[in-house]
Amino acid sequence: MKRRHLALMFAALQARAQSPALPSKTYKYEDLPVRPSGNSQNKSRPVLDGKTHTGFRVEMHETELGAGLAPHPPHKHVHEEMLIVNEGTIEVLNRQTLRFYTEKFRGKAPDAVKARQEFTEDKPGNDIPAVQAHTANFINAVLGKEKVIAPVEVGQQAAVSGHLATLSLRNSKKVLWDSKTQKYRFV
Repeated sequence: MKRRHLALMFAALQARAQSPALPSKTYKYEDLPVRPSGNSQNKSRPVLDGKTHTGFRVEMHETELGAGLAPHPPHKHVHEEMLIVNEGTIEVLNRQTLRFYTEKFRGKAPDAVKARQEFTEDKPGNDIPAVQAHTANFINAVLGKEKVIAPVEVGQQAAVSGHLATLSLRNSKKVLWDSKTQKYRFV
């Protein structure tokens, strides 16, 4: 090995060490540190902050809102947004219509949950650029012209979550996924 190869390899390793890709993992809610957010009734839990395997920076936190409160004024995310719902149902139709229904708790919801409002958001044409980009990438990868945007495992995880949502909706039951056994169960 020549000295210049060693120098290049060292530089590449150093760059990778400075910004490693976020691992694929499960984050347990009870392990997330709690911080006050905005006012004394809101709480925030940082989940992750780093880069994806393709170098895209992503930050995610969970905000627990006090009854009737908002975390900040309405705004838009330019590229993408993740939604995680602890109590309630999100229904996504054709990547263009999003509906949120609050958890009913068999008619005995806590006051903080009762105060939440159901809503529907329509975004016509929202999925067209993303679908086109993923389709073109897949075809180019099959032709050997480029690497796929996301690893096969990520596609499988996305498909599983959609199937779990369908199972839950059709059976009117909560469904849990065990990533170790690759099986689901109803609760």
